[in-house]
Amino acid sequence: MDMQTINQEVIFEALRGALGEKIVDHRMQHGELTITVDAIDFLAVSRLLRDDSALRFDTLMDLCGIDYSTFG
Repeated sequence: MDMQTINQEVIFEALRGALGEKIVDHRMQHGELTITVDAIDFLAVSRLLRDDSALRFDTLMDLCGIDYSTFG
């Protein structure tokens, strides 16, 4: 296991500890950790990631959304 993978796992464990059930999915691929949260939790999760003294995230890389309201 390389150092980048170990660091991502440490980060994910910190995120899981802080966010718990708000994380509905996570992936580690292409050298990046991605978490998925429900839209209703986005603002609270974003604030926690920014404001929690143990996390202190200061950059949002991507925000993606899908609107299925008119699908099918």
